[in-house]
Amino acid sequence: MLCGDDASSAAICNALRAAFGDPVVVVERREARSIFIRRRIEKLGAVTVLGQLLFMALAAPILRRRASGRAAQILADAGLNTTWPEKTRRYDVSSVNDAETSALIASIKPALVVVNGTRIIARRVIEQCACPMINIHCGLTPKYRGVHGGYWALAQDDRAMCGVTIHLVSPGVDTGDILAQRTIEPTSADNFATYPHLQLAAAMIDFPRIASVAEPGQYGAVALAVGHAEFAKMGAENIRALGKPGAVLYDIRGLLPKNMSDGRL
Repeated sequence: MLCGDDASSAAICNALRAAFGDPVVVVERREARSIFIRRRIEKLGAVTVLGQLLFMALAAPILRRRASGRAAQILADAGLNTTWPEKTRRYDVSSVNDAETSALIASIKPALVVVNGTRIIARRVIEQCACPMINIHCGLTPKYRGVHGGYWALAQDDRAMCGVTIHLVSPGVDTGDILAQRTIEPTSADNFATYPHLQLAAAMIDFPRIASVAEPGQYGAVALAVGHAEFAKMGAENIRALGKPGAVLYDIRGLLPKNMSDGRL
């Protein structure tokens, strides 16, 4: 995992742990508030950021208190545990975009990186990662990218587009290929503070299936039927390693060089 130090990341960690065993967790420390605000002002302007700060300082705490029981109910109903497991192999880093973080990920040699709650990951970091990255985004892409996608769908009376997306990570803001999407249906008991809980619970329905990574040496043949850049980055050797000795690699999409597969369309 490559994530922030928050409750949703802990819940995802516990879900991974239950399904696949203990994950390695790389946690990005919170950015200094002054740096975060300055960066937001440069991107959105001072007036917009001032409004956001006032909302988070004055309204958000009230909404969280009012919805605390509802939030706990959502998590309990979904079987989500937001307490970090004690024995997790964990590394804390200053930024997901530091060279040291890329080197750490490379040394771990993951088959998959699950991203949650970090700042935007730089193209360089994505390209240096030798395996696919997936992210849980609290909104339905491509229409609602960026933060609080579910809230903005409801604010614009677009309830049919209030939901959550699991997608591959690519350069840009929530622009990667979509792996799964689900809508949520907030009730009168929900508010801004509980929408992310509903979205996380919905995402966890599909998450174990999507996070499942094929074990090496298990297959008599491997058919490469999608053209995702992540598989091109894996390379023929790593893809072929998914098969048993002598397994056939069939490149349906022509993603690999011709001489690197046993057959192609």
